[in-house]
Amino acid sequence: MVVGIKVKVTVEPNPDFYNVFILCGEYQCSDGTYSTWTEQIDRYYTDCDLFVGFFKQRAKWLMATLEQKQASDVHPAFYGTTESC
Repeated sequence: MVVGIKVKVTVEPNPDFYNVFILCGEYQCSDGTYSTWTEQIDRYYTDCDLFVGFFKQRAKWLMATLEQKQASDVHPAFYGTTESC
């Protein structure tokens, strides 16, 4: 693991479609488990803005410690901002 890296990104084959792949971003949730955000790379795929945007919107939350995440009562997208859900 590299210090400061909070999302493990991989490209996996889609088991349902031949020659179609899925971008997978694995990150730690506030309960200590891991979750994955995905985006399919198929003929309609244009760029990774939606995929990367999910993590950019939650960057402060992703960089927080597990204890800080557990103490937070806001949605990860609003962590560290003055906005709330």
